[in-house]
Amino acid sequence: YRLYGTEARLKEKPEFMTILLGQDLVDKDHPRIRFRGQIDSLEARLLLTIGELKTTASEQVIQGLKEIYQYTRQLLRSEETGDLIQDLFLLGKDSDEIKEITRHPEKYFNQGHLILEGDEKIETLKMNCLRARIREIEVSAVDPFSRIPGQERPDLLKALNRLSSAVHYLMYLSEQGE
Repeated sequence: YRLYGTEARLKEKPEFMTILLGQDLVDKDHPRIRFRGQIDSLEARLLLTIGELKTTASEQVIQGLKEIYQYTRQLLRSEETGDLIQDLFLLGKDSDEIKEITRHPEKYFNQGHLILEGDEKIETLKMNCLRARIREIEVSAVDPFSRIPGQERPDLLKALNRLSSAVHYLMYLSEQGE
């Protein structure tokens, strides 16, 4: 093993450390490891939400949540390997289309922006919790992926931004009953 960012070597991995890349070790509270844990938690929440809503939400919303889950898995894999993150496609729409729709819902859903009050469908409220969690992860990703020289990942930061828009889009579909 090697301590990340140094030439120091270890024969055994200490319990308080984990592998960042290859044989490079970092403390388990390293910002990138924290990020990985947050994505893991998001994946678990996505699966739970799919399970909770599969009998009440529309097939389109469930399919959208499944696609978001798969994209989140790809995002984590890309972070770990360093590969560029592919653009998000959700229900046949690319991330720019989804961004446009959620910024101008009056053009696509004949309604203004969603102002939640608690009277919405439970699926919409659950997805709003997912959307808010993605926003939190997006904010926490700024440190490891924009401020650490050599580890900048604008593709990852954009992907997180588009992920929250994707959930927002599903919220509109839910409320429209589509």
